[in-house]
Amino acid sequence: MKYLLDTNTASYYLRGNPATVKHIQKQKPAALALSAITAMELTYGVEKRQSATLTAAVRGFLAGIQVLAFDEGAARQAGMVRATLERRGIVLSLADSQIAGHALALGIILVSTDAAFLRVPGLKVRDWSKA
Repeated sequence: MKYLLDTNTASYYLRGNPATVKHIQKQKPAALALSAITAMELTYGVEKRQSATLTAAVRGFLAGIQVLAFDEGAARQAGMVRATLERRGIVLSLADSQIAGHALALGIILVSTDAAFLRVPGLKVRDWSKA
């Protein structure tokens, strides 16, 4: 596994963003994963919108990708990320801190369009939303 997909990357894929679809489709399935935090955010979006089409798309997506449990190592990393950034006057949401911490704990690349992740020390970030 090499890549942890952020919620916005999953959303771009589900919406059919051509660059995102191309990048994801050229990866081997074993190279892609989601944090359980991202699965929660996607599920929240489905429940909030109450769209049968979106529900089916998200359920299909989640069924076809590995969802990684948020464990103690990820929790420690997330806590350190959030505290480090706050000391610098940078606010990162709880969910984003958890996703960043998860990627750091696993030593893998986070795929996201969110520039806030670029401020996380040591986190490798890629944006697959553009060609």
